[in-house]
Amino acid sequence: MLFYSILVIVLFSSCLPLIFLCRKPIKIFEFYTSNKLLVLLLLSRFISDILVFIFGKVYGNSMPVFYFSILFEFIILVNILDGILTVKFKKITLFIGVLSFIADLSITHDLFSDNLYSTIVTFGIIIGITGKMIISNAISSQMELFVNSIFLYYIIALTYTFFQKFNFTTNLIYDFAFYFFALATLLFNISLTYHVCTVKQK
Repeated sequence: MLFYSILVIVLFSSCLPLIFLCRKPIKIFEFYTSNKLLVLLLLSRFISDILVFIFGKVYGNSMPVFYFSILFEFIILVNILDGILTVKFKKITLFIGVLSFIADLSITHDLFSDNLYSTIVTFGIIIGITGKMIISNAISSQMELFVNSIFLYYIIALTYTFFQKFNFTTNLIYDFAFYFFALATLLFNISLTYHVCTVKQK
């Protein structure tokens, strides 16, 4: 029961940035005009979380949602990060992400199986891009928390993927890993909410 309650809370925490965005409806169009990719990221995360909940309830398997949501979020994030600090070889980077998605489908031939390759490849690329940005110390102070949050969240998400996919854990450690990842996801959604609020104040 605790596991399910935390899962639902974390899934629906992705609506927090959208709620704060909608607090002042008169400014939504202005915000969207100057931050289209950010809005697409927030909508993508929220819709995918809703679909994860629905597919889990109806089919008992949310993998089809993860297949596409991971790819969409990857494409959006690469373009957002490129707007903050130029991503070298952006087209090749995006191609590699799409190729990993195709590789998963080609190997498994089943949308209900693990999308291991696309998860590792896309998460690794995002970690690499944000890590390079942090090391370069060339991002603005306003974007610093946003980039740091993405970097830390994707490191935790990739680590959790290894725990989950390769069964390196006992039940106790697996439960701990889930709760830790759930907390990280909740904090990441709060960080996105804060970013929305600070961007609105420009």
